[in-house]
Amino acid sequence: MQSSPEFSELKGIRDLAKKLVETEKDKVGYSLVTLALILPVVTVTVERALSATNFSKTELRNEIGEQWIKDNLVVYIEQDVFRSILNDAVIEQFQNMKMC
Repeated sequence: MQSSPEFSELKGIRDLAKKLVETEKDKVGYSLVTLALILPVVTVTVERALSATNFSKTELRNEIGEQWIKDNLVVYIEQDVFRSILNDAVIEQFQNMKMC
């Protein structure tokens, strides 16, 4: 956009937003802003997943099977969610399961 004369005189985000609407490029601008806001979150999530994989590979590799590793990775990556689940709820769920 810097090479375009339409956008060379802009002084701030407000001017940019107005110019994007005027030139009917607001959908592209919205997509770029959305991407810029989402990218840091996505990057951190991927880094956490890779970190969890490395931890699991080094610490647990020789003791367990592949499915067990995958199940534990989910718990490790989503620690915040699993911390909010009470042990009593898990115990009750297992007690209510029917045996095959």
